[in-house]
Amino acid sequence: MKRVIGLAFGLALLGGAGIWFNSWAWNTCQPLDRLFGKSGCAGSIEIADFSPLFRVTMAVTGEDGMASLLGWALDEAGNRAVPTLIRLDPITGQETARVVLAMGEGFDHAVFSADGEKILLTCTTWAECAGGDDATASIVSSLDGEQLELVERSEPFPRIFPGDPLPPPDFTPFAILADNGAVAIDQDDDRNIVLTKLDSREAIQLAAKEERLDRYAPHFVISPDETLVGMHSRQYGQRTFGDRLWVWDAETGAEVMSMYGSPDYDISANIVLSTDRNILFVIRKIRDGNLAIDRFVVP
Repeated sequence: MKRVIGLAFGLALLGGAGIWFNSWAWNTCQPLDRLFGKSGCAGSIEIADFSPLFRVTMAVTGEDGMASLLGWALDEAGNRAVPTLIRLDPITGQETARVVLAMGEGFDHAVFSADGEKILLTCTTWAECAGGDDATASIVSSLDGEQLELVERSEPFPRIFPGDPLPPPDFTPFAILADNGAVAIDQDDDRNIVLTKLDSREAIQLAAKEERLDRYAPHFVISPDETLVGMHSRQYGQRTFGDRLWVWDAETGAEVMSMYGSPDYDISANIVLSTDRNILFVIRKIRDGNLAIDRFVVP
């Protein structure tokens, strides 16, 4: 009798484990999801002992598809220890360099230049945080982290690299240009996401406010060739589904792709479009001290 009860208990455990695995494996970018192409996730890599920045943390910075990842290397206790730039292949995860950045304890914000060659690094506080001399910001090379210039930041959270083209003044501070300056992407007074053709002022709604999951300022990303626009929206509170992302055609405003993640899908920072515009990279935390870079196919 005891053997029968033990066998039944073991089968129940195996059944429960099987149900859990089957459920987990269908989550966004997990094995069955990748195998059957449910979400469009084609692969995922892990970066160990590294904490990304919250807003902009990575960009593809060259024709070779290599990327620069910014954040903090962690110590053995899991604490943020060293401001770091990682050069890596975002598809394979192969790292070519980990470079210490000359930034202070408040380092938490980055803005890539439009050509991807330089990065503005800043801190949330106005205190000295960039290489001494009371500087509040630093411009570094995206290839090797070399400090190129110490500067004074003009605003607490810069959104556009110094000297890069700005949208017309009647747009919000969140707006960004695309399609070689022909269009501006912004939120309107009702928080809908809108693409405006600057020559004709034709406005095309990309996403209604009801489709957005949070009330934070939008963060747009542009593909290196400026033909695609991406945005993600984070889900807070009780989750019946995960974070959402979109990609639109920068010339027509047509939706290229969109996706709701599974309830555990938590996007940590900016999404990134590849040089050839065929891949979308998503950065998310997966465990204490580790992050994932997921790879989605752009149709």
